[in-house]
Amino acid sequence: MGSARRPDTNAPTPPNAEARRGYSRFICTPGFAARVHVSETAKGCGVSGVDLWSTAIPYNQTNIAEAATASDGWAAVTFNMQDGFPANPGRQHILAVLVRATQRGGSELAGVSTRRVLAQQVDLR
Repeated sequence: MGSARRPDTNAPTPPNAEARRGYSRFICTPGFAARVHVSETAKGCGVSGVDLWSTAIPYNQTNIAEAATASDGWAAVTFNMQDGFPANPGRQHILAVLVRATQRGGSELAGVSTRRVLAQQVDLR
């Protein structure tokens, strides 16, 4: 799938972020990787050069990970577990990750950006 650049307009279309991964569950090891795809909301085409910022919530479970999307709209984000994981020992069943996608060089608050909370099951065994 090729990448598509968004045409210049006065009202830019906000990006849409979604996560993809190649395994069924996160495994509680010192670290893990996730793939995030950023696409244009209107057409679903991958958007290149988008800055990603992500961390687990509640905070202090993983590091803050940053990446930029490639020409196809995909980015690999690598997380390392911190002292706060698991947030609820013995009872945590998901790991929620906040992902912010921002147009390169733009404002995180007032520019073209989107935020998503992505959740994945974890296995504490």
